[in-house]
Amino acid sequence: MFDHLLRRWLGGALILIILPLPLGRGRGVQIDQLQVALSEGAISVDFRVSGAFTEEVEEVIASGLPVTFHHVLRAYRRRTVWVDQRLSEKLVTTSVTFDILTKQYRVSRTVNGQMVDTLVTDKAEDMKNWMTVFEKIPLPSENPVETLDRLYVKVKSEIQNRFVFFFIPWDFETEWAKSDLIQDDEPIQP
Repeated sequence: MFDHLLRRWLGGALILIILPLPLGRGRGVQIDQLQVALSEGAISVDFRVSGAFTEEVEEVIASGLPVTFHHVLRAYRRRTVWVDQRLSEKLVTTSVTFDILTKQYRVSRTVNGQMVDTLVTDKAEDMKNWMTVFEKIPLPSENPVETLDRLYVKVKSEIQNRFVFFFIPWDFETEWAKSDLIQDDEPIQP
């Protein structure tokens, strides 16, 4: 009898924990200003993630806990009879930790697991731009010039939004944004 009550109580507690969690797609978070260009034999991608800094994300950052955003970039070649061919993929990861004592943000950016850049700033706006604005991310491709009209790029971001019990991260993701290859070198606006 006691085992039966304990199982029911644990099942109910689990449901109460899971129900308020965000499921699947982000609320108002999206990929904006996606631009793709051909530059020196490689596909170059610019994009911005808007709506990523919700009140919850800003509270987590202000508490000193690290917050990480993962951005997946994929280049494809259209095929008429078969599934489109994936030419390349990159995972760009941006992380921020706020140092409560010095009041500075320590931000890092990795590409496919390798550190490419870091930043230390005391300005929240600089930190937000670093985490969400990307320019000239190269996606290598074999002979992109020959198949210029059939290439396209998809981008999706996974945002660390909430912590369960203050220490278990729970993420959500944006929808895939898609852009055809264009010849435009105009930078995106922060």
